[in-house]
Amino acid sequence: MNLAALIATARERLDDEIEPYLITDASLAGWATEGEREACLRARLLFDDEPGEVTTVTLALGQGVYSLDARALFVVSATITWSDGTQPAPLDLKGLDWIRERSRQESSFGTPCVLADDGRARIHLWPRPVRPGRLQLAVYRAPMRALLDPLDEPEIAPKHHEALIDWMLYRAFQIKDREIEDVSRAVLALREFTLNFGERPTADVQRRHRERRRSTTRYGGY
Repeated sequence: MNLAALIATARERLDDEIEPYLITDASLAGWATEGEREACLRARLLFDDEPGEVTTVTLALGQGVYSLDARALFVVSATITWSDGTQPAPLDLKGLDWIRERSRQESSFGTPCVLADDGRARIHLWPRPVRPGRLQLAVYRAPMRALLDPLDEPEIAPKHHEALIDWMLYRAFQIKDREIEDVSRAVLALREFTLNFGERPTADVQRRHRERRRSTTRYGGY
């Protein structure tokens, strides 16, 4: 389904098909975009390990902290490719506390072997790199762009497109307007969305996921 079809179906279910509309196309498009990101956060629908703006980070000498693209929702694995052409080095993913403890005990500079996601759109390397290279991440991510044009299609698989309408309805029925607001229907729409994509991970669940120590495979494996 493209954005035009999502909006048309949402309007039909909202009984808002006659102009002037109660809800603007811009609002419905925004909720469709929001719903797709929410679906990716809940169900991890978009895996990406190809070099690109979300997954590739250029390393600077001595720098241990780097910004993580906001579209990267969960880091799965990480590998450093050195500029001198030496063998790519896979990193272990560990919690930030592990890095802090090692930094107090050992040198903070060397060949990075550990990466941690601090939950604030930043990643930490330990030790800090002492030679140039490129960090390649494998991540579950959010969609690359918003749904704006009527012909735009969600990036997630087509089988999931129609379920995004439940999120659009959930947001619409929350509008503080006597002609639109319907708390019970909002609850039902959110329930249907959750049945399709699962519960939203809490902050604690995401923190425990980041802090769990685990080894990764070499880039390209999974």
